[in-house]
Amino acid sequence: MRDAHAHKLKPPMNAQHDHVLGNDRAQITLLEYGSYTCPFCHAAHEVIADLRDRFGDRLRYVFRHRPTTDDADALRAARLAEYAHATTGEFWETHDALMKRGPSFKPQDFEEVAQALGLPAPDTTRQAALDEAELRVQQDIDSALASGALFTPTFFINNRRYEGPWDENSLSEALLGSLGQRVQSAALDFARWAPSTGVLLLIMSIAAVIVANAPFGPAFDAWWNTPVGLRLGDAAFNLPLREWINEGLLTIFFLVVGLEIKREFTVGRLATRRSAALPVVASIGGMLVPALIYLLAVSSGPLSMGWAIPTTTDTAFAVALIALLGRRVPVELRVFLTAAVIVDDLVAIAIVAVFYSGAVHL
Repeated sequence: MRDAHAHKLKPPMNAQHDHVLGNDRAQITLLEYGSYTCPFCHAAHEVIADLRDRFGDRLRYVFRHRPTTDDADALRAARLAEYAHATTGEFWETHDALMKRGPSFKPQDFEEVAQALGLPAPDTTRQAALDEAELRVQQDIDSALASGALFTPTFFINNRRYEGPWDENSLSEALLGSLGQRVQSAALDFARWAPSTGVLLLIMSIAAVIVANAPFGPAFDAWWNTPVGLRLGDAAFNLPLREWINEGLLTIFFLVVGLEIKREFTVGRLATRRSAALPVVASIGGMLVPALIYLLAVSSGPLSMGWAIPTTTDTAFAVALIALLGRRVPVELRVFLTAAVIVDDLVAIAIVAVFYSGAVHL
């Protein structure tokens, strides 16, 4: 399930702890998770300098460390900047010096930066400052992971993650909160909201019933049968629009859901035979019982061939309903129900192949 708060800054910006450049009363806070060995961060450094000149006192800039993974120079540079802060308070001077030297550092670069800024030698008498520097870098790394900053640079505007390009014009629009940016932010917030899929499916289901019974229903149905495809010379691949959805998008849907269930069956909550048996047996029972009821209720004849219809579960609706209920549904129950409906679909595919196809070609 998606975390509706995954795009929020964790913890929020704190002027007492974070490195802040600009007016404390600024209306806009731009926070960056960056790495001194990241070439994109060096490019963004110039963009941010231009933005600070452009916005003046309206903007304050905050930098948090997100050293490039498994990069010793990135970690060493971050710790040097924090060591400068702990000993002389010259974080921003060190920050700028490292940005000018990188992103590819030579072994002597760190010593030269320290000497140029007059930083005290990191000997045993400075162990407290070294420990503080290491701790602050680790705190920033933990904060980056908690905030979903998986790459650098990652920007947050007023404690909310910015997901667009970071050229000067795009960032300016985001900082000013333009109409397009607000619409994009609202759409992303809705998409991250766990029940959004269920709400959309419910709205579309109601809309489908209304359209099907409206005077323009036949015209709308004809539009769904419009051929859409690709053509290259005499060769063409065309399908009705409805089939692109049924055979194309639903394939992606079942691939994603199937991968999630595969994970549960391999390394998740259904990894053991005992735990996996319950949803499998429940799914099979949930298919056999409706089929038997159908056959008992319908006399022999052409209609008896419809016994497979009540055996299937609409996976999209089932998953959407689980998402709509959100955290009110325990994790174990969500896994159980999702596994059950996926098994249901797999068996339904087998039923169609065996009982409703002309032949089975293994």
